[in-house]
Amino acid sequence: MRRYHEEMVVSSAASVEFAEILERVSSSSGPISPAYFTESGTDFVTTMEMLKAFGLVTENSASNGYVVASEIASVFMRSLAQYIRAGKPAFEGWSRWSSPDDQRGSNIRNGPHLTLAMEEYRAGWENPIAIRTTSVVQAVIKARFGWKIGVRFLVRWDSKANSFQLVGGHHRATDESADEAILRELEEEIPSFVSSGLDQLSRGPKSDATQVSHTFGALTQYRMQFYTITFAKGPPALAPSERWATFGELVNQRTRQGERINLLGLSRAVGNLGDYLKELPSSYQAPIRPSKRQIASQFAKFALTVLGIAGGLVALVQAWMWIWG
Repeated sequence: MRRYHEEMVVSSAASVEFAEILERVSSSSGPISPAYFTESGTDFVTTMEMLKAFGLVTENSASNGYVVASEIASVFMRSLAQYIRAGKPAFEGWSRWSSPDDQRGSNIRNGPHLTLAMEEYRAGWENPIAIRTTSVVQAVIKARFGWKIGVRFLVRWDSKANSFQLVGGHHRATDESADEAILRELEEEIPSFVSSGLDQLSRGPKSDATQVSHTFGALTQYRMQFYTITFAKGPPALAPSERWATFGELVNQRTRQGERINLLGLSRAVGNLGDYLKELPSSYQAPIRPSKRQIASQFAKFALTVLGIAGGLVALVQAWMWIWG
């Protein structure tokens, strides 16, 4: 207990010393002096490089040293010093993600959002290095619908990524194989699906895609394995977050309402996305009966077409009568 108390005292003293250094640095009107660090034993260059990474100090070629970037940077360092003195974190929430709608007020101090902002900016660099790698399995599920609705593809809304995705997810450490991972994901995401051993699962293309994960806020390398499947039973009962997207929506990677459909990995894997989707066989042995909403939409299109033709004929007759009347 005594040793623990001594360690806490040392830690507290070190925090106060570092807070004092930040305050001295923030008050510098010219080149920052290494003398500020002599008594504490804190490494001068290491600290300056850390502050430079946050844009708080810059290298000054004239003085061959470091200077405070701006008055606003000075204020930030003084504020950070107060957090250090109080033993309180400037950013919180590192163990959980909050939605972008929660970024107002105190939630703007959510740590993952800071990481996300840093990584989204870094993703625009030339050849940025991914700091995280994960394996993903996804299934391309295609269905033919009656009533001349045509083919549709199953997608699922990801609220964290703010986009639609193909059905699938991460290959977990507990999954014995990628095949097992995709079957587990299908069972989790399609309410009516239970793997029976009669479903025909086929491995498709692979690809590596690097983009910012909105779950971790990190530039991530996704090692992706795609699948096609022929279900023994159908049609599926969909979850509220799922919908059937048209061929055009998938090719354009955006719904008619403007929502993004993330197919970066599949596009890179197959080259010509449109040709790949056309050649895919249906995932169901028989056409799927459309929902009442789909039938109503199709009937409305048909009615508008008929009305358009009728209107055109009426206009033609009126023109004829005007010419020869």
